Amino acid sequence: MKREMKGEKAKFTITNDLNLWDYDEFQDKGEKRWAIENLHRGLKQLCGLEKSYMRKAQAQKNHIFCSIRAFIKLEIFRYKKGISWYQQKWDIVRDAVRAYLLSLSFA
Repeated sequence: MKREMKGEKAKFTITNDLNLWDYDEFQDKGEKRWAIENLHRGLKQLCGLEKSYMRKAQAQKNHIFCSIRAFIKLEIFRYKKGISWYQQKWDIVRDAVRAYLLSLSFA
């Protein structure tokens, strides 16, 4: 698909959907797909979704459920505080390390 705007270079896009001819519709679908990709990336990188080494189906389901629940909490906090997932993760790690180091100094 080729899109030309006045004063701009032509933009080319590729899709295997032969019924998709409108550029704006293509752009809208692309944004939705990208949102899903971000969801999967967040689940895998921050919530450990793919780090389940259990063999039993129920244990895997529990792990998936807990990962999704953790991700939802991250999203809610992100909207409330306006910080990224990664900033949240490092804040948690930083606080845990600080607490651990303080516990060593009193032992």
